Amino acid sequence: MKLQAFFRKWHEYCPIFTIVMALLTPLVVLCHVLAIFIEPFANFINRYPARALRFLLAKLSGILPFSLAEIVILLLIPATVVAIIFAFRLCKKEDPKPSRYYLSYLIGFLLLLYSGFVFTLGTSYFTTTLDKELALDKKAVSAKELYATAEQVLTEMDGVIDKITFDENGMSVMPYSFDELNDKLNEAYQKVTEDYPFIASLSSNVKGILLSEALTYTHLSGIYTYFTGEANVNTNFPPSVLAFTMAHEMAHQRGIAREDEANFVAFLVCMASDDSFIRYSGYYEMFKFLVNALYSADTELFKAAYALADERLVKEIYAFNDFYDKYQDNAAADIAGSINDAYQQMQGVEAGIKSYGLVVDLAVAYYQKYQGFTE
Repeated sequence: MKLQAFFRKWHEYCPIFTIVMALLTPLVVLCHVLAIFIEPFANFINRYPARALRFLLAKLSGILPFSLAEIVILLLIPATVVAIIFAFRLCKKEDPKPSRYYLSYLIGFLLLLYSGFVFTLGTSYFTTTLDKELALDKKAVSAKELYATAEQVLTEMDGVIDKITFDENGMSVMPYSFDELNDKLNEAYQKVTEDYPFIASLSSNVKGILLSEALTYTHLSGIYTYFTGEANVNTNFPPSVLAFTMAHEMAHQRGIAREDEANFVAFLVCMASDDSFIRYSGYYEMFKFLVNALYSADTELFKAAYALADERLVKEIYAFNDFYDKYQDNAAADIAGSINDAYQQMQGVEAGIKSYGLVVDLAVAYYQKYQGFTE
């Protein structure tokens, strides 16, 4: 009776939905704080309730053939304008109850978004790091180690690149459809999750973004949207980038939040595939990460690594650079980069957007352990 009286009293000021969210939010905040400071707790949340919620959202949104998140984002601006106009009209009324209820619904919705973030991806940033999960000796790497790893990647690529078809511009050609690529990546993920149970087992549909051409100006090749559970990819990027990007966004969908770790899981998935094109995409992207890091560390070794590369690989990289020139410098990229950088740092990733490139530290440690080479 007391609880019923409580809800009846507060229902005069705001809807039941907001009251429930307000009551749950302290528990959500507590879980978030505990996850930040207690790694085993973060692992528990990520592996059980968060995994279940990510799975549910991915399956529900996967029913739709288009990206629900893209539609929501596109409608956000006009919806915000309508909401502001509606709020002003409500405020003009003598009865304050409608405007109070309206504001309460908005607060409840924001609390729901926060709760959804915490129990899908938010706590995943504080789980055991991937190097510990894989028992790797991750550390700052030298230029010689970067070069040795790049050399190993090129050696492994030699057995794959001959099976790849290239067009007249030097770009690799994907030999099947987007949906077929999705299926092949799901198969590869199944192999990886059997070896690494901390990665969630999930068969999901990656969504191509309708406005991919416009998105390219932000330099975003993919986005995981936690509130719909969708892995979204920019289909305007060349095919060589597409397979790796899909695997990267699917990693987020499976609870790998940190960007360098999502990149490395994407690499592992590409390597686990029986498909030559997917394997090539993994080697191609990892080689670029390594030589980009090598360029900053030692330009002579950078040149030496390129000298070892197959001519077809070098042409592909040049072709990608030509494609990217159109989108290189613009305000949209600067704004998107700043937002992403701030978001990463808010999640405890000190390197911000530079963390994407830290995948090379994992790659060097991985190859040193499993290939047994040193600098």
